[in-house]
Amino acid sequence: MKYIFGQTPFTNYKIFGPYFHNSIQRHCMHLVPIDENGKRQTMTVARYKMCLKEKRLLKTKEEVDHINDNGLDDRIENLQILSKKENQEKDNKRRNSQYVKLQCPICNKIFIREKRQTSTVKKTNTATTCSRECGAKNKGKIKQSIIIEEFTVNCVGNI
Repeated sequence: MKYIFGQTPFTNYKIFGPYFHNSIQRHCMHLVPIDENGKRQTMTVARYKMCLKEKRLLKTKEEVDHINDNGLDDRIENLQILSKKENQEKDNKRRNSQYVKLQCPICNKIFIREKRQTSTVKKTNTATTCSRECGAKNKGKIKQSIIIEEFTVNCVGNI
């Protein structure tokens, strides 16, 4: 891993990287404050490059989006700043998210889950419940959830 002195807005940091972070499947950088009293940070290469381009640190509510949806393509011309809501809307449109309305087999509460997160898709041996509490009460006794309705969401908020 190579080390460089930071450019604006990272003039007070030693920068290490890039390296590949397996758990998030992204290229990342380590930021270490020069005075050693600050907190070390890890940042994606995409966010790092966008900070350099904008010559400022991005706000926590700003997200860096890959225009072509390839999270490993960190070319600056493929990056844009979006709000969290805009990024979720883009992601839902890309995935054409499938949702299901279910009835909890323990407490009979009606709830909504993304279809890919249910026992019917995951092929687990226990029903999808409305909460961890109901899941703990079930302990694998009930095998299948009750599906009330299936639907597709094209953007956030249209459930």
